[in-house]
Amino acid sequence: RLDVWTLLVFGDSVWGGENMTLLSALVGASAGGCLQYMSNGIRRLPAMRNPWEMVIFIGLGTWFGHNFPRWESNLIANLEFERSQRIAYLRKGNLPRAE
Repeated sequence: RLDVWTLLVFGDSVWGGENMTLLSALVGASAGGCLQYMSNGIRRLPAMRNPWEMVIFIGLGTWFGHNFPRWESNLIANLEFERSQRIAYLRKGNLPRAE
């Protein structure tokens, strides 16, 4: 049974899918924040040296995480289309020739 909270967190299906909203955005935001922390740690700088950089990285991570499921579903759809085109081409008898 899908309630409002499940739809908000996971999107259309229970495990996510094309419209993952909050969960994928939170994962992207945490990845962006961790990236900035690691960047400052590698350079041996204070963790919150420039707080606006943290906000920028978290914002970009949120945007990327929110859009990634849509990009992934488009990629899978394009891949399936190309596979079907190739299979139809090969079934017509157009086999690749070894030279």
